[in-house]
Amino acid sequence: MDYQNLRFLQDTFIKTAKISSWTLTGDGQLVYSNCPEQDLYYSLFALSGCSTYISEHFAKADTPVLASDEIGFVWIAACQKPEETHGSRLVHLLGPVFISEMTETHLRRRLRRLRVTPDFEDRFLRIVRDVPTVLTNTASSYAGMMHYCLNGEAIKSEDIVIRNTPSEDTEEVIWGDTRWHGTWISEQRFFKSVTEGRYDGIRELGVGRIGDIGGGDPLRQAKNELLVFSVLCSRAAIFGGVSSEGALNLEDFFVQTIEAAQTVPEVQRIGMDMHRAFIDRVRIAQAGQERSSLVRSCVEYVETHILDRIRVKDIADSAGYTENYISRCFKAEMGYSLSEYINRRKIETAMLIMNDNAGITLAELSD
Repeated sequence: MDYQNLRFLQDTFIKTAKISSWTLTGDGQLVYSNCPEQDLYYSLFALSGCSTYISEHFAKADTPVLASDEIGFVWIAACQKPEETHGSRLVHLLGPVFISEMTETHLRRRLRRLRVTPDFEDRFLRIVRDVPTVLTNTASSYAGMMHYCLNGEAIKSEDIVIRNTPSEDTEEVIWGDTRWHGTWISEQRFFKSVTEGRYDGIRELGVGRIGDIGGGDPLRQAKNELLVFSVLCSRAAIFGGVSSEGALNLEDFFVQTIEAAQTVPEVQRIGMDMHRAFIDRVRIAQAGQERSSLVRSCVEYVETHILDRIRVKDIADSAGYTENYISRCFKAEMGYSLSEYINRRKIETAMLIMNDNAGITLAELSD
């Protein structure tokens, strides 16, 4: 194995994603870390059952693993095969990361189960906001990258083991962060990020909370927070160049999806998808600024009615041109037909929805 490549990968994670790297011996002894809070997080890792699980896993398997601990941290672990280390087994970790946001009450309860001191608990709560939150698919990709770097072997995502630690209070995890009160400045920064088509603005909402708008029901709280979020996204998208009809239709779709959700994690996934969908719509609108007004109107019609049956004739009637004329103009400018664009966007939307089990099939979208 090329250790220079490993160090480069570790530096990349810490500098671009704020994810720390760790190297442990097979029995869990720390060899290397670039974590700024190394002592605190290593202590938590060593105290948790996650450490034991990872050691036991790599004693009998070489496949990467995503393992959550009692606090809610997820550790991304890959093993360097013994032949690469002359018989000694090394385990390489990325983390900790969150897969979903955690409330302060939730974190305090979990910490106390580990019987940490009050000083340790206070220190932890001061720095925990620097722990990044990533999607499960992203964490799996990171595990695959680490495994390839260590062993020169590509691995399929379905071969990566995911181990979740059961928790009695899982349902207390809500979409937002309920400790810190939000500010007008953070909301404006988030609003600006959507109007500019930037994905990173979601971090701004971690600065504060909306408050108790769920009547003590975690699921209702998560839904109500996300409904507020949908309004922010749709209005910002309009300022970013999306038509008001298109933005409001997309908001209506997600409002219905939110209300149909049955669990808090499902609401969380919808929130991530909604944010991404609005950013994508803004980018599509802004990318089309150099196109002719006719082509922009075609694209906007498709995006606005993406969940409906769309015919070229409907678009032509809406724009006030003949079907043949609008088809020729679209293909001449875009390089592919309007029908191909409609099908492509419907497939992309269907894949997004099906991946998150939203209950809409490709056949329904293709109607």
